[in-house]
Amino acid sequence: QRIQLTDHIAIYLHDILLFFWCTTACISNQNLRKKIIESLNKIPRIFFLFSIWSGLGLVLSWSMHQDTQHALLYISRIFLYMWFYFTLQSSRALDFISQRTILYGTLFAGFMIVILGLLQYFFLPDTRFLFFLGWDDHYYRLISTFLDPSFTGLLFCLLFFTLQMVPQPHNILSRQWIFALKTAGSFLILFALVLTYSRASFLAFGASAACMMMYFFIRKNWKEAVLLLFYLLFLLGTIPLLPRQGGEGVRLERTSTVIARTSSLTEELSLLHNTDWLIGKGMFVSPFPQDTAFRTQFEVPSHGNVPDNWIILILLGSGVVGLSLFSGVLREIFKMLWRKNIWVVASFVTILISGLFSASVFYPFTMIFFSLMIASTSL
Repeated sequence: QRIQLTDHIAIYLHDILLFFWCTTACISNQNLRKKIIESLNKIPRIFFLFSIWSGLGLVLSWSMHQDTQHALLYISRIFLYMWFYFTLQSSRALDFISQRTILYGTLFAGFMIVILGLLQYFFLPDTRFLFFLGWDDHYYRLISTFLDPSFTGLLFCLLFFTLQMVPQPHNILSRQWIFALKTAGSFLILFALVLTYSRASFLAFGASAACMMMYFFIRKNWKEAVLLLFYLLFLLGTIPLLPRQGGEGVRLERTSTVIARTSSLTEELSLLHNTDWLIGKGMFVSPFPQDTAFRTQFEVPSHGNVPDNWIILILLGSGVVGLSLFSGVLREIFKMLWRKNIWVVASFVTILISGLFSASVFYPFTMIFFSLMIASTSL
């Protein structure tokens, strides 16, 4: 569904669908519009301060005749997903759609990604031909429908935590069935996760799961704590047994990607001048295509347009001031999520950790899936 317009600009069909769905929903129902406005009025001021600061940076970049085309497209997509979240949340508050529908719909979509990923790994392990369509060339790695192991691995982590949110029924027999299905589904997700060979996803899941395990131990919820311990042991025990018949990507001890990303981040920081450290260059203003020279030689598009670290991205775009404001945004998000569901908090931590090694924080499907997770929790 990805439509490549230029070498560095692409649109997704789902963005068009979401725009028309949100527009139709808001136009057709006055109560929904009022509910969305009420939700917007509850947004903490720090969100608006960060938005205003980022907007001023864009205006400054535009006045200096810098290319702001990419920035406007990225920011438009972020606002579209925020609109989608508030429309979905408001629809649920007005009983137009149920919490159960959102939760099980999200799980269904997630497990479809898992199943398609496993089919791809076993029947189409050689995906190096995708290089000529602008994707990385992977060999014997599970990339599923996202065609990228890091993003796929992160979505598997989010799916795992979403599955833990399924409520327990009151009936004892039904409770046993639900527990068996959740346990089997969790192991299936982890099995698919290890086949991505994504070290960032391993680290993000391991750190979040370990924190959750300590949380349940403190709360004396021994059942959840022991279950998480088994899941962690399964992940750690499976990784050394992974097959290594592929290329460089299946070697977990590889350092080439670490060196490449470190060099890229260092080069991007070197572009900051004195004033840029304070105010930045404008959010998403300067794209940083990866492997530009190599891909130009083969005349193929590049999909890597932002830094592989969300801290560097915010610092480059809005400077130290913007990074400080964004830390306040993160604090407010944590407070909001903590009141909703602890598994959603774990998912948010997972996204932030994964985002230190890949451009996953603002990855379209991460934002959509996480929005669905929040909307499927208690109001």
